[in-house]
Amino acid sequence: MKRVLRSEWIKFSTVRTNIIVVIAGIVVTLGLAALTAALVKLGPTATSATALQSATNPFLLYFLLILGVQSFTQEYRFGTMRVTLTASPRRIDVFWSKLVILGLVGVVTCVVYLAISFPMTMAILHQRGLPTALFSDHQVRQALLGYVAVCALGSALGAAVGALIRSTALAVTLVLVWPLVIEQTLAGLLPKAISKHLPFQTAQAAAQLPTKGFLDHWDGLATFALFTVVFVYVALTRFTRSDA
Repeated sequence: MKRVLRSEWIKFSTVRTNIIVVIAGIVVTLGLAALTAALVKLGPTATSATALQSATNPFLLYFLLILGVQSFTQEYRFGTMRVTLTASPRRIDVFWSKLVILGLVGVVTCVVYLAISFPMTMAILHQRGLPTALFSDHQVRQALLGYVAVCALGSALGAAVGALIRSTALAVTLVLVWPLVIEQTLAGLLPKAISKHLPFQTAQAAAQLPTKGFLDHWDGLATFALFTVVFVYVALTRFTRSDA
């Protein structure tokens, strides 16, 4: 297993596209977070919860979903999956090694992003005379930890989708269209009692302070983790039983 992990890390770190996606994810999401903090009109009802949402921008999650997707689809596209499985015949080791590497990359990427975005957005909001979220607040730290967990899970979820679909274009389209279009439409049409259990609504709940209309922090994180586990199980089943 250690040998497979080392091999997967070498493959990940030497593919330029992976590095580009990680850097682009951090830079773009930081830019959106700064714009949100600088331009959003929060009004008199602004709270520390709305302030924290500026820092925990969901776009980083979308980049990590794409990163997870291409970890499988690129190998199928270029035919290197056969080489990988020839060198490491135990498919389950290959599958879990990819997920471990992606999960760790998701955590590190998220921590780097938060180390910049949290103080940056709070400073912008403070300068505008708006409420801020304090890191000393237990619930704020809990929400930030939830954001890191969601990013790690998102990387694994993207990998599962990539392993299932095996087409980069189709898989990337799915992981972007679902949260940005389909789920947003469903959230507007369905009663809150139902829509708050949609996958990316639960991810949002895990990374924010208690907010009306959403699950609480731990329920949101557990539900998003459950969605991820289901996709990972189905993807693992297909990966271990089908041809490369």
